[in-house]
Amino acid sequence: MSPAALMGPTPLGQRVLGVLAWVVGAAVTIGLLIFGFFVGAVLLGLTAIGALIALARMRWRKPRTPRDPAIIEGEFVVVRRE
Repeated sequence: MSPAALMGPTPLGQRVLGVLAWVVGAAVTIGLLIFGFFVGAVLLGLTAIGALIALARMRWRKPRTPRDPAIIEGEFVVVRRE
């Protein structure tokens, strides 16, 4: 026999608490799913806006001026001998 059958009928208070726990758990789960959906939608929207801004900056930026190929740019450090 199962242990539940040996204990007798379940009191009404435990049944109500069990149903209440299921309802609260389902409400929390649904709330988290809805919250996650809206957070994901906001992140996708911000990513799309950032991509459009980056595309616009790349497309309409000023063209680089051609430099003299004989000039080599760099950084130099002068070392003094003492």
